Amino acid sequence: MARVARELRLSGVLASAITPHRTDSAEADFSGSLDLLDFLAGAGVAGIALLDAAGEFLDYSLDDRQRLVYLGVKRSRVPLLASVSHPTLSGAVHLADEAVSAGADGLLLMPPCFFRYGQAEIGEFCREFAAQTSDAVPLVLHNAPEWTSAMEIETVARLMRSGRFAGIVDSSGDWAYFERLLALKGEHGIAVLSGCDRMAVKALGAGAGGLLSA
Repeated sequence: MARVARELRLSGVLASAITPHRTDSAEADFSGSLDLLDFLAGAGVAGIALLDAAGEFLDYSLDDRQRLVYLGVKRSRVPLLASVSHPTLSGAVHLADEAVSAGADGLLLMPPCFFRYGQAEIGEFCREFAAQTSDAVPLVLHNAPEWTSAMEIETVARLMRSGRFAGIVDSSGDWAYFERLLALKGEHGIAVLSGCDRMAVKALGAGAGGLLSA
């Protein structure tokens, strides 16, 4: 039975953790990952995201990703946000189900990576993901156009109106775009976090709830 999720506050500084590699191979160093969780929690972060872009999720199998989240949940002293981003809907849903069962405190989702998709396709992907995923923990979108298709403001607004998404992390570095997200924050009561460290101070001053920092 999964443990009761800790309250994930989408505010303050959340760390996007790297995934350490073993010194003798490209395999994940699970022991090193757990030591890193201890270090980040000790530094006072409000939460930790595992296997986000900084965690190089594309380098790892579904089994490895599931194992790292399971171990991370048991070890972390702060709320854990599991990135379930995947090139396919079925892969993302599978990772989400496993993360919720393991006791993750929230899920982080970017549009499917590698191919470029239109806004209608991105919207359908996210809506179907939400429909097939447990509502036991918050779902957070991640706009990361450096790694995958950008999410236009209108797409984000439609998704937020569904009531299934708790907020969005924006790593675009586009200040005009971020200001429009802040307007949505007031309209829909969502959390808006900056995923761009160079905009951190400006974003917090303008009303961002917090940061997801690599």
